[in-house]
Amino acid sequence: MKRENYTPFILGAIVLVAAFFRLYDVPNRALMGNETVRDAVVGLVGARELQLPVTGPFSSLGAFTFGPWYWYHLIASYWIFPTPYAAWYMLAFMSLLFVVVLFGIGLVIGGPILGLVAAFLAAIAPNQLTAATHLTQPNLLFFYTAFIFFLVVLTAKSTHPSRWVFTMLGAAFGIAVNFHFQAINLAVAVIAMFVFRKSLRFIWHLLLGFFVVNIPLLVFQLLNHWHTLRMVVYTMVHMDGLIYVPNSWKIYVFQFWPDLWANQFGLPIWVGVVFGAVASAVILRMIMKKQQVLMRLSVLIFFVMFVALRYYKGERFFSYYNFFTRGYLCLPQCRLPGGCKPNT
Repeated sequence: MKRENYTPFILGAIVLVAAFFRLYDVPNRALMGNETVRDAVVGLVGARELQLPVTGPFSSLGAFTFGPWYWYHLIASYWIFPTPYAAWYMLAFMSLLFVVVLFGIGLVIGGPILGLVAAFLAAIAPNQLTAATHLTQPNLLFFYTAFIFFLVVLTAKSTHPSRWVFTMLGAAFGIAVNFHFQAINLAVAVIAMFVFRKSLRFIWHLLLGFFVVNIPLLVFQLLNHWHTLRMVVYTMVHMDGLIYVPNSWKIYVFQFWPDLWANQFGLPIWVGVVFGAVASAVILRMIMKKQQVLMRLSVLIFFVMFVALRYYKGERFFSYYNFFTRGYLCLPQCRLPGGCKPNT
């Protein structure tokens, strides 16, 4: 029996493990707090009254709100699950889908080994298990980031991609930005995909998908003197005077990233340092040897976002960087034998 024939069974076992860790005894594992209970109540009342808001929760950075798609997910969860904990069950299922989509990314980029390893890491990573029980909008970015990147690499690899894939990509990107404006960094992946393909074909389908999901937020802007846009611009321009956060390349590279990697897997900080060094060596090796094209595209996207976020002036909460997850779960695994062989 060929190695590839075992892939569905191994993936099925990984999904079952992931489902157990995420769905077991959800009511007693759901993390409660002021904001999480507020969010659940918004979802419950919205489902009961059949009301869909046109804006989302407030940002902790400035006097502006995010988009409403976080509320829409919560409202839909109470239509689907007949339990007060419906929002947490929705969060757990989205986390489970993240594991599956991450396998798809690895499969497209480097073959079944990369996909299975990435899925396994996502299934057991302590940070992922916490995110599956902590009701907050950045934790839904795990799935949407992975789904966006899956569509990007799938489209980059396909010679005749469907126009509807571009529409889905635009819609997923729009929803991700609705959840948290830090997700605008994912535009790097979308732009890189068009550069890689050397064609702007179907770009209007992508923009259509992005526009449609942002209609509710646009309505809110039109009825409230462009409040969100004005306050986001004001916060960006005056951030230096509003908040001070020590920031330098030394702090960014040798403190933030080791902490982030260690937090993802629940390991000591020194392991995060080792992990970062190994990942950097693997990436450098791939660039020098000019290995698989899709992997180079992934590295380029990760590198551009990595450099851009060095100059972010606000606080760096780990949950704000959930759109980086597919990078530090997939890329370092290329050092495994056969991990980055082209999937042709």
